Amino acid sequence: MQHAVNRHGMRMEKYIELREKALSNLKQANHGISFTYPLIKENKVLLNIVNHLFLACTNNMASILAYEMTYKRIDPFEDNFESKLRIFKNSILERYNLDQIYVKLMRDFKEIIIAHNESPIEFSRGNKFIICNDNYELKEITIDSLKKAADKTKVFIDEGISITSRGI
Repeated sequence: MQHAVNRHGMRMEKYIELREKALSNLKQANHGISFTYPLIKENKVLLNIVNHLFLACTNNMASILAYEMTYKRIDPFEDNFESKLRIFKNSILERYNLDQIYVKLMRDFKEIIIAHNESPIEFSRGNKFIICNDNYELKEITIDSLKKAADKTKVFIDEGISITSRGI
């Protein structure tokens, strides 16, 4: 297993590296919410924020899973979103009394990203960015909804840090 090296040249566990990535992703999302979007008012910036929030959540989830693997509490798993989410949902939520909302949050972010990638039509209406699929089903993204999602993501990461800071 490869390990990152911290600024002091010491080996860093994979779960710590992933935890740092999650914090960095959240910081980038918050920067988009607080500075970039208000400055340029371009609704496509909202998609960038969604991507950073999704990465923050998934890196946090991966950090917790890597921590659990480090202490041999879960078996190895496939390195893909669905596998990680299934193990997280089935093994981790209850063990650490985590809220199911985090699973929904990650699924919602992923659905928005997929909808955007497959969408034939996207447009802005007021302060909303609308993604439309082939069946004319709409997904709306607003800065307010992303602020709420960022708050939930921060709580999730704080809980992840608490879990991965425990020892055995």
